[in-house]
Amino acid sequence: MTGQENMRYWRSIQYQEWTEEYRKIVDSEFRQGDSEFTSLQRRDMLKLMGASFALAGLGTACRRPVDNIMPYSKPPEGTMPGVPKYFATTQPSAWGAKGLVVETHEGRPTKIEGNKEHPASRGVASMHEQAAVLELYDPDRSKTPSKPFGDGRAPVTWDNWDAFADDHFRALRKKSGDGLAFLLNAEESPTIDRLRKIISSKYPKANFYVHDPIDYVQSRDGVEKAFGAGARVLYHFDKARVILTLQADPFMQGPDALMNGRGFGMGRKIFKASEASSMNRLYSVEAAYSVTGTNADHRLPLGVAETANFVKALAHELFPERYAAASFANKRFVKSVAKDLRKAHSKALIVPGESLEPELQALVHNLNHALAGQSSVYDVIQGPREDLGSVEKLTADMQKGRINTLVMMGVNPVYSTPASLNFEDALSKVKTTIHVGLYEDESSKNVSWHLPLAHFLESWGDARAYDGTASLIQPMIAPLHGSRSNIELLAQIADLDSHKGLDLVKATWSGISFNRALHDGVISNTAYSVQNRAPKSVSVPEKSKSKGLEILFQPDYKLLDGRYANLSWLQELPDPITKMTWGNAILVSQALALKMGIKSSVHDRLYKADILSVKVGDQSVDMPSFVMPGLADETVVVNLGYGRTKAGYIGNDVGVD
Repeated sequence: MTGQENMRYWRSIQYQEWTEEYRKIVDSEFRQGDSEFTSLQRRDMLKLMGASFALAGLGTACRRPVDNIMPYSKPPEGTMPGVPKYFATTQPSAWGAKGLVVETHEGRPTKIEGNKEHPASRGVASMHEQAAVLELYDPDRSKTPSKPFGDGRAPVTWDNWDAFADDHFRALRKKSGDGLAFLLNAEESPTIDRLRKIISSKYPKANFYVHDPIDYVQSRDGVEKAFGAGARVLYHFDKARVILTLQADPFMQGPDALMNGRGFGMGRKIFKASEASSMNRLYSVEAAYSVTGTNADHRLPLGVAETANFVKALAHELFPERYAAASFANKRFVKSVAKDLRKAHSKALIVPGESLEPELQALVHNLNHALAGQSSVYDVIQGPREDLGSVEKLTADMQKGRINTLVMMGVNPVYSTPASLNFEDALSKVKTTIHVGLYEDESSKNVSWHLPLAHFLESWGDARAYDGTASLIQPMIAPLHGSRSNIELLAQIADLDSHKGLDLVKATWSGISFNRALHDGVISNTAYSVQNRAPKSVSVPEKSKSKGLEILFQPDYKLLDGRYANLSWLQELPDPITKMTWGNAILVSQALALKMGIKSSVHDRLYKADILSVKVGDQSVDMPSFVMPGLADETVVVNLGYGRTKAGYIGNDVGVD
């Protein structure tokens, strides 16, 4: 195609500029020598396929769950080699559990899809649910308990752990649990909640803390400032006609992302010209360039710090009798958005993002209520509010010597907490440290005990969706490496008679039809109740405009906080916005790149970029730059989840932390 100046669509900045050098790159399909494979390249490729070979059964002794083993001289009725069977289960997450249907062949999980009966999936699954099968068969998963030995670690047996645990926790019970602490992730589980209460009764001085880098803490605080403790907001995008997102990406990240995207898509469907006027409209105000922003009809690049002025100006434009005037440069955009929201009235919806301060988010919830959207495009549901300590509080307690035994379950705080917190140094002050995880990761390096955690596809459990709907987790296969689940280990610490996962889950759900719940993948009538009510009035404090650049850290679309760093399929998957694979970069806007002389582009089919040094407080990091259209001018964006040092063969030393 010639006449590039008339193109409406382009796939990169270089493609749009269409220089002579870039034209030659496009015309030649391969760089010289790219089509010649060497034996070394072939070996590297085979190494990266290790997880796929393991999936096929090579190198791993796959077993069916013990409770269901039958000799294949007399196979179970209906079993036929090559014919799959399907089972319902649940994947827990800090963003709410997802109901799944797992395809199995001869007792081996092979494919995952969404459960049509589950309110958080409705038959669809994201990349992370699909990747769970690869995670299950990952050859780098932790296989045995381990203890420090010399300069490294040595494997030990579960019998060694059991003997230690019996003596250690018996002594702690005699001291009412003084000095005992637990650090858990933010996944909701009724059985874990029950076990936690039992532990609190037997160890009354023990403390529980929670840490999950993808947990939407500020969003939860914003809802609770508006509607009270335990409140949650459940959006109905399928019913909204005008939507405004503020530093939010509800279609890809956060609670109910799958259903948010689906609901938005339903509002875009039209079957005849007369229905065009009923199609929804999306406005997006954001500093980064998100998947939600790519779907917006109108989009305004705006820094997070400037969003407060925008919201205040919008509030005054919508309800001048309630809110004072506020200055904002782009008055035309504010007036246009306000006009559309006012016209849509009860079908208008404003969605605040996690990066906004809780007070500002509470103001947005007040605007939604004033637009009469409650019971129409959103509902307030009432969930529990557990006042567990934060990882910051735990770090301070460890530094002060208040913690003598720390049990970390399903978390990696040495990697995922800010460097300024200095969690690793505080951890070294704890006498007995126990890490339970799928991998021997950064947090297991110097602990007293590391215990391999069972994958959710090989363990019993339960979990709640964001709306509170409970569902069961059932094993598709027996633990590949003899690992134990979190509820089994908690039951051991609680000194219960039975530590079996199935018994623990049945004890939690004694009043239901257990087999029906397993079959359906949903426990009926367990969702949190809708309790719509008026929000409390809030005031957003004035803040002086910060000087310098604004840096925005966000979970990676593929790896999230780095928990999936060792899955080559996700590393190879192009980022939906930048198209980058196997690494991250500092994203800067074109205006900022021009202002600071930053260059990044493709030369001879290689991406060449300036290395930038970013300093926040006393911490600094050097990263490659990536000039990204659509970002706010004074904002730089960094995706988290990279720079792992103990992720595994695939994920180590990929990108920058």
